[in-house]
Amino acid sequence: MRCLNVGAGKDIRRGADEWINLDRFKLPGIDVVHDINNPFPFPENSFDYVLCSHVVEHLEFNKKIYIIEELHRIVKPSGKLEIMCPHWAHRNAYIDPTHLSIWEVHTFDYFVPGHWANYYSKARFKVLTAEIRGNEPAEIHWLLQVLK
Repeated sequence: MRCLNVGAGKDIRRGADEWINLDRFKLPGIDVVHDINNPFPFPENSFDYVLCSHVVEHLEFNKKIYIIEELHRIVKPSGKLEIMCPHWAHRNAYIDPTHLSIWEVHTFDYFVPGHWANYYSKARFKVLTAEIRGNEPAEIHWLLQVLK
């Protein structure tokens, strides 16, 4: 399985699957240095699975749909996209000065076929998991299946 770890930072993934670790900083273990505000340097349908752990909150507000579309583009049909970020109501969504956008558990509903406002983008997903984790609530976790 070909996997991409977007915004890997120091969380370098290796294992039986073929992992590519991407970050905008050249840290130890990073395979591809890339700023995701620009088109991903991969062809369409490159990955079976993409992980974005605590990355999307760093996106500029006006880049959210663009980045979601780029992630959709590089994942194979029926591939998986896993995203985690702070819940908008948790203090961690605001205290980090590098956090530029906030997210809600229903954000990806706008990319589901049949949603009343899915005309913002052509990217489509099946939401397999959309849950809030932690007591405060702390984190949002999505597991999405790419529809093409």
